[in-house]
Amino acid sequence: MHQFANPMITEIAKNTLQKNLEQKDFILIGLVGSTGAGKNTAAEILKANDAYVIDADKVTHNVLNKNADKIIATFQNLINPESLKTKDGQLNRKALGNLLFSNQQLLQKHENIVFPEITKAIKSEIANAKRKHKIIILNAPTLHKTTLINDCNFIIYISACTLIRILRIKKRDSISITSILSRIKNQKDFRKFYRNRDKIIFLKNNGTKNKLKQKLNAGINELKEIIL
Repeated sequence: MHQFANPMITEIAKNTLQKNLEQKDFILIGLVGSTGAGKNTAAEILKANDAYVIDADKVTHNVLNKNADKIIATFQNLINPESLKTKDGQLNRKALGNLLFSNQQLLQKHENIVFPEITKAIKSEIANAKRKHKIIILNAPTLHKTTLINDCNFIIYISACTLIRILRIKKRDSISITSILSRIKNQKDFRKFYRNRDKIIFLKNNGTKNKLKQKLNAGINELKEIIL
Protein backbone atom coordinates (compact mmCIF):
# COMPACT_ATOMS: atom_id res chain seq x y z
CA MET A 1 0.00 0.00 0.00
CA HIS A 2 1.21 3.49 -0.77
CA GLN A 3 0.42 7.08 0.07
CA PHE A 4 0.12 9.26 -3.01
CA ALA A 5 3.33 11.14 -3.76
CA ASN A 6 5.67 11.46 -6.71
CA PRO A 7 8.29 9.01 -5.35
CA MET A 8 5.56 6.42 -4.82
CA ILE A 9 4.36 6.76 -8.40
CA THR A 10 7.94 6.26 -9.54
CA GLU A 11 8.30 3.20 -7.31
CA ILE A 12 5.11 1.66 -8.66
CA ALA A 13 6.23 2.45 -12.18
CA LYS A 14 9.59 0.75 -11.72
CA ASN A 15 8.10 -2.33 -10.12
CA THR A 16 4.98 -2.86 -12.21
CA LEU A 17 4.25 -0.39 -14.97
CA GLN A 18 7.35 -0.87 -17.09
CA LYS A 19 6.88 -4.62 -16.96
CA ASN A 20 3.22 -4.33 -17.95
CA LEU A 21 3.99 -1.88 -20.72
CA GLU A 22 6.03 -4.58 -22.41
CA GLN A 23 2.76 -6.45 -22.87
CA LYS A 24 0.39 -3.55 -23.55
CA ASP A 25 0.86 0.08 -24.56
CA PHE A 26 -1.48 1.73 -22.06
CA ILE A 27 -2.03 1.98 -18.30
CA LEU A 28 -5.37 1.14 -16.68
CA ILE A 29 -5.94 2.85 -13.33
CA GLY A 30 -8.85 1.92 -11.08
CA LEU A 31 -10.46 4.83 -9.21
CA VAL A 32 -12.54 4.02 -6.13
CA GLY A 33 -13.68 5.66 -2.89
CA SER A 34 -16.56 6.29 -0.51
CA THR A 35 -19.44 8.66 -1.20
CA GLY A 36 -18.46 12.28 -0.64
CA ALA A 37 -14.73 11.54 -0.67
CA GLY A 38 -14.20 13.24 -4.03
CA LYS A 39 -13.82 10.32 -6.43
CA ASN A 40 -15.77 11.98 -9.24
CA THR A 41 -13.87 15.23 -8.71
CA ALA A 42 -10.64 13.26 -9.05
CA ALA A 43 -11.97 11.73 -12.27
CA GLU A 44 -12.67 15.21 -13.68
CA ILE A 45 -9.13 16.35 -12.83
CA LEU A 46 -7.57 13.29 -14.44
CA LYS A 47 -9.74 13.73 -17.54
CA ALA A 48 -8.54 17.33 -17.85
CA ASN A 49 -5.01 15.90 -17.82
CA ASP A 50 -5.66 13.94 -21.04
CA ALA A 51 -6.56 10.67 -19.34
CA TYR A 52 -9.54 8.78 -20.76
CA VAL A 53 -12.15 8.24 -18.03
CA ILE A 54 -14.66 5.40 -18.11
CA ASP A 55 -17.65 6.13 -15.86
CA ALA A 56 -18.82 2.72 -14.64
CA ASP A 57 -22.05 4.25 -13.30
CA LYS A 58 -23.01 5.41 -16.80
CA VAL A 59 -22.09 2.03 -18.25
CA THR A 60 -24.22 0.35 -15.58
CA HIS A 61 -27.14 2.65 -16.36
CA ASN A 62 -26.99 1.66 -20.03
CA VAL A 63 -26.70 -2.04 -19.20
CA LEU A 64 -29.71 -1.86 -16.88
CA ASN A 65 -31.82 -0.19 -19.55
CA LYS A 66 -30.79 -2.73 -22.20
CA ASN A 67 -31.58 -5.63 -19.86
CA ALA A 68 -34.67 -4.09 -18.26
CA ASP A 69 -37.10 -6.75 -19.49
CA LYS A 70 -34.87 -9.57 -18.28
CA ILE A 71 -34.40 -7.94 -14.88
CA ILE A 72 -38.11 -7.26 -14.43
CA ALA A 73 -38.97 -10.82 -15.45
CA THR A 74 -36.51 -12.16 -12.87
CA PHE A 75 -38.27 -10.42 -9.98
CA GLN A 76 -41.86 -10.25 -11.21
CA ASN A 77 -42.99 -12.92 -8.74
CA LEU A 78 -41.76 -10.78 -5.85
CA ILE A 79 -43.07 -7.38 -6.86
CA ASN A 80 -45.56 -5.83 -9.27
CA PRO A 81 -43.61 -5.60 -12.57
CA GLU A 82 -45.14 -2.20 -13.31
CA SER A 83 -43.61 -0.78 -10.14
CA LEU A 84 -40.17 -1.49 -11.60
CA LYS A 85 -40.89 0.80 -14.55
CA THR A 86 -40.86 4.58 -14.79
CA LYS A 87 -43.63 6.53 -16.52
CA ASP A 88 -41.67 6.46 -19.78
CA GLY A 89 -41.20 2.69 -19.58
CA GLN A 90 -37.57 2.73 -18.41
CA LEU A 91 -36.29 0.62 -15.52
CA ASN A 92 -37.07 2.28 -12.19
CA ARG A 93 -33.64 2.07 -10.58
CA LYS A 94 -34.83 3.45 -7.24
CA ALA A 95 -37.59 0.84 -6.91
CA LEU A 96 -35.16 -1.88 -7.99
CA GLY A 97 -32.63 -0.70 -5.42
CA ASN A 98 -35.21 -0.73 -2.64
CA LEU A 99 -36.03 -4.34 -3.53
CA LEU A 100 -32.46 -5.57 -3.86
CA PHE A 101 -30.73 -3.92 -0.94
CA SER A 102 -33.23 -5.38 1.50
CA ASN A 103 -32.27 -8.91 0.49
CA GLN A 104 -28.69 -10.05 -0.07
CA GLN A 105 -29.75 -13.12 -2.06
CA LEU A 106 -31.79 -11.02 -4.48
CA LEU A 107 -28.91 -8.59 -4.84
CA GLN A 108 -26.56 -11.44 -5.68
CA LYS A 109 -29.03 -12.78 -8.23
CA HIS A 110 -29.24 -9.36 -9.85
CA GLU A 111 -25.46 -8.93 -9.91
CA ASN A 112 -25.09 -12.32 -11.58
CA ILE A 113 -27.22 -10.97 -14.41
CA VAL A 114 -25.75 -7.51 -14.90
CA PHE A 115 -22.09 -7.69 -13.84
CA PRO A 116 -20.97 -9.89 -16.76
CA GLU A 117 -22.68 -7.44 -19.14
CA ILE A 118 -21.12 -4.44 -17.39
CA THR A 119 -17.67 -6.05 -17.56
CA LYS A 120 -18.15 -6.82 -21.25
CA ALA A 121 -19.21 -3.24 -22.02
CA ILE A 122 -16.29 -1.73 -20.09
CA LYS A 123 -13.76 -4.02 -21.77
CA SER A 124 -15.15 -2.95 -25.13
CA GLU A 125 -14.74 0.72 -24.18
CA ILE A 126 -11.18 0.06 -22.99
CA ALA A 127 -10.37 -1.62 -26.32
CA ASN A 128 -11.57 1.45 -28.20
CA ALA A 129 -9.97 3.99 -25.85
CA LYS A 130 -6.49 2.45 -25.88
CA ARG A 131 -6.15 3.24 -29.59
CA LYS A 132 -5.81 6.94 -28.79
CA HIS A 133 -5.04 7.12 -25.06
CA LYS A 134 -2.08 5.92 -23.00
CA ILE A 135 -3.76 6.42 -19.62
CA ILE A 136 -7.26 5.05 -18.99
CA ILE A 137 -9.10 5.66 -15.71
CA LEU A 138 -11.82 3.24 -14.62
CA ASN A 139 -14.07 5.19 -12.24
CA ALA A 140 -15.89 2.26 -10.65
CA PRO A 141 -17.36 2.33 -7.10
CA THR A 142 -17.77 -1.46 -7.01
CA LEU A 143 -14.56 -2.37 -8.83
CA HIS A 144 -13.84 -5.06 -6.22
CA LYS A 145 -16.92 -7.01 -7.34
CA THR A 146 -15.67 -7.49 -10.89
CA THR A 147 -12.78 -9.25 -12.59
CA LEU A 148 -11.74 -5.84 -13.94
CA ILE A 149 -9.86 -5.24 -10.70
CA ASN A 150 -7.24 -7.71 -11.94
CA ASP A 151 -6.78 -5.76 -15.17
CA CYS A 152 -5.79 -2.54 -13.39
CA ASN A 153 -2.10 -1.66 -13.24
CA PHE A 154 -2.85 0.03 -9.95
CA ILE A 155 -5.76 1.53 -8.00
CA ILE A 156 -6.27 4.96 -6.44
CA TYR A 157 -8.54 4.93 -3.39
CA ILE A 158 -9.90 8.40 -2.52
CA SER A 159 -10.80 8.90 1.14
CA ALA A 160 -11.88 11.78 3.39
CA CYS A 161 -12.94 12.18 7.00
CA THR A 162 -16.63 11.67 7.78
CA LEU A 163 -17.38 15.31 8.65
CA ILE A 164 -15.98 16.58 5.35
CA ARG A 165 -17.88 13.91 3.44
CA ILE A 166 -21.12 14.96 5.17
CA LEU A 167 -20.58 18.62 4.25
CA ARG A 168 -19.78 17.76 0.63
CA ILE A 169 -22.83 15.51 0.23
CA LYS A 170 -25.04 18.17 1.85
CA LYS A 171 -23.83 20.78 -0.64
CA ARG A 172 -24.03 18.42 -3.61
CA ASP A 173 -27.37 16.69 -3.01
CA SER A 174 -29.25 19.13 -0.73
CA ILE A 175 -30.55 16.35 1.51
CA SER A 176 -30.96 16.18 5.28
CA ILE A 177 -28.12 15.28 7.64
CA THR A 178 -30.16 12.26 8.75
CA SER A 179 -30.37 11.01 5.16
CA ILE A 180 -26.65 11.58 4.67
CA LEU A 181 -25.74 9.65 7.82
CA SER A 182 -28.04 6.82 6.75
CA ARG A 183 -26.40 6.72 3.32
CA ILE A 184 -22.90 6.62 4.82
CA LYS A 185 -23.92 3.94 7.33
CA ASN A 186 -25.50 1.75 4.65
CA GLN A 187 -22.53 2.03 2.32
CA LYS A 188 -20.06 -0.73 3.01
CA ASP A 189 -16.49 0.15 3.90
CA PHE A 190 -14.86 -0.77 0.60
CA ARG A 191 -11.37 -0.20 2.00
CA LYS A 192 -11.30 -3.71 3.43
CA PHE A 193 -11.40 -5.09 -0.11
CA TYR A 194 -8.22 -3.21 -1.01
CA ARG A 195 -6.08 -3.13 2.15
CA ASN A 196 -4.20 -6.33 1.38
CA ARG A 197 -3.80 -5.72 -2.34
CA ASP A 198 -0.57 -4.64 -3.99
CA LYS A 199 -0.39 -1.62 -6.27
CA ILE A 200 -2.90 0.55 -4.41
CA ILE A 201 -2.53 4.22 -3.51
CA PHE A 202 -4.62 5.63 -0.66
CA LEU A 203 -5.13 9.34 -1.33
CA LYS A 204 -6.59 11.47 1.48
CA ASN A 205 -8.77 14.29 0.18
CA ASN A 206 -9.60 16.42 3.21
CA GLY A 207 -8.55 19.68 1.58
CA THR A 208 -9.69 21.86 -1.30
CA LYS A 209 -10.19 20.87 -4.91
CA ASN A 210 -7.00 22.75 -5.80
CA LYS A 211 -4.97 20.67 -3.34
CA LEU A 212 -6.41 17.48 -4.80
CA LYS A 213 -5.61 18.79 -8.26
CA GLN A 214 -1.99 19.45 -7.30
CA LYS A 215 -1.55 15.91 -5.97
CA LEU A 216 -3.14 14.25 -8.98
CA ASN A 217 -1.41 16.46 -11.53
CA ALA A 218 1.99 15.65 -10.03
CA GLY A 219 1.31 11.94 -10.25
CA ILE A 220 -0.22 11.96 -13.73
CA ASN A 221 2.65 14.05 -15.13
CA GLU A 222 5.15 11.53 -13.83
CA LEU A 223 3.17 8.70 -15.39
CA LYS A 224 3.27 10.53 -18.72
CA GLU A 225 7.06 10.70 -18.51
CA ILE A 226 7.17 6.94 -18.04
CA ILE A 227 4.85 5.87 -20.83
CA LEU A 228 5.12 8.56 -23.50
